[in-house]
Amino acid sequence: MFNKAGLELRISRDIKGLLWSKLIINVGINALTGITRLRNGRLIEFDGTRRILQEAVAEATRVAKRKRIKLIYDDSLAKVESVCEATAANASSMLQDVLRKKRTEIDFINGVIVRQAQGLGISVPLTQCW
Repeated sequence: MFNKAGLELRISRDIKGLLWSKLIINVGINALTGITRLRNGRLIEFDGTRRILQEAVAEATRVAKRKRIKLIYDDSLAKVESVCEATAANASSMLQDVLRKKRTEIDFINGVIVRQAQGLGISVPLTQCW
């Protein structure tokens, strides 16, 4: 039915890998857009924000690897940067929440990485500071 409607449908047997792959994208983009008020594509235009994005993705990827989670892409950073490019004009949901002075989902994005890292004894200083 989805395919007939023109919507591509893929079934995954590894939902955990799929969810963590999406989580890592959000970890790289959302909080940083909320803090800087930059749209997605602008994050990779500046050396400072690009380095922060890189470290956030690296920390989250280390946690996923330690948990033996198979991500759906081989290069987490390249994927996040490509999402920034593909959604360059987008204001992330967290940026939208910040601009509307609404509660953000930081506890459900970056907070997951912090909590999982603590349970594994992994240091995630950048992610923890958010």
